[in-house]
Amino acid sequence: MNNGKDLMTYTQGAWMVFLLSIMVITMPVSLVVSRLFPGPEQTWEYMITAPDDMELRNEISRLGALGWEIAASRRATTPDGAAYEMILKRRRSATSPLVDSETESVPLRVWPPE
Repeated sequence: MNNGKDLMTYTQGAWMVFLLSIMVITMPVSLVVSRLFPGPEQTWEYMITAPDDMELRNEISRLGALGWEIAASRRATTPDGAAYEMILKRRRSATSPLVDSETESVPLRVWPPE
């Protein structure tokens, strides 16, 4: 009983099946290829710093220009005053030194371990 209110024509249905079958085939293939040929592993280095409140804006701008980004921060109070303790991270290249000459600091940890 065809009264002209079909949801899709035979051609549209064939295209739908064709496109779905391409998706079903390409998804597992892309997973296998990504497992066989992984991209370069990202290595991170971390640093902890606690600049004074008056220097905070300049310090994060300076560290940001060096490639550091804030991973976590908290407001800390000490007997000497208050500061923001920050954990910073940046991608580590194979040639980057463990001691940063710009910040004169040693990164807290490199992940994954070498």
